[in-house]
Amino acid sequence: MKKEGKTYGWELVLSHNLKSSITTGFYKGTESSKIFECLKLLQKCILDIGHPMLLPILICTRDLNMEGDLRQREARETVRVLEKIITNAAQVYTDPDVTKQEKIDLGLINKDLVDCHCKVLWKRPEAYLEIVSTMQDALADLHDHWPDEMRPQISSQHLELAARLRFLRVKLQGISTYRQVTIARLEMLQGLVQNLVSLSIARSQKKMTMKRIERQQTHRLEEIKEEDQKARRKREKELEDELENQKSISIALVGVFFLPGAFLAVSFTS
Repeated sequence: MKKEGKTYGWELVLSHNLKSSITTGFYKGTESSKIFECLKLLQKCILDIGHPMLLPILICTRDLNMEGDLRQREARETVRVLEKIITNAAQVYTDPDVTKQEKIDLGLINKDLVDCHCKVLWKRPEAYLEIVSTMQDALADLHDHWPDEMRPQISSQHLELAARLRFLRVKLQGISTYRQVTIARLEMLQGLVQNLVSLSIARSQKKMTMKRIERQQTHRLEEIKEEDQKARRKREKELEDELENQKSISIALVGVFFLPGAFLAVSFTS
């Protein structure tokens, strides 16, 4: 498989001749599989190298070293930290003071959850349990078909390899249970984060709706204010026109009363 542009994993194909006790095979792997380290371990076991299952069990044991256990423990510690962070975030989101929510980055929390989930899923123990089961079947077949003259020579080594496979199976079953609990807690946290995201979106939409309503109300108030100003200017203009009319009427009345007398006065003097 590939991860971040790099190839990981290993592949081993073996064929053992029971008559000649010669094992031939094909083994390939990347640097992460520690292929040279496994071959060096095989050379150190020169007295037991006649057993064809020695190399695959060495490879599987090397691949299931403490790194996997430490990875699962680190993931569980990360889950504990994320549980505290998400619990605090949930308390903040239930607080009426929405300004506190700006200090919480749900995107970053979700990224940490995804990274932790990927770390837990790395090197699934269920896949290695299948490999161990296949090796146990192959070991049992060898034991059934082993020539009688070879049995005393490899019997003790055969029992040691069978015990090693049983140990690996029990170890993988424990890791699988531990991992399933971690995954269940991660899924619960992811569900809680999704609820917080939905709550944040709902509150944002509500806030936008309130702002839109406020803008509409402000616009309406401005329209009402403008209409009031127009009505006031209209009333002022009507009042001015009324005053002008009253002035005109007053002047007309003055003319009616005084102009005839003035006309008569002018007439007598001439």
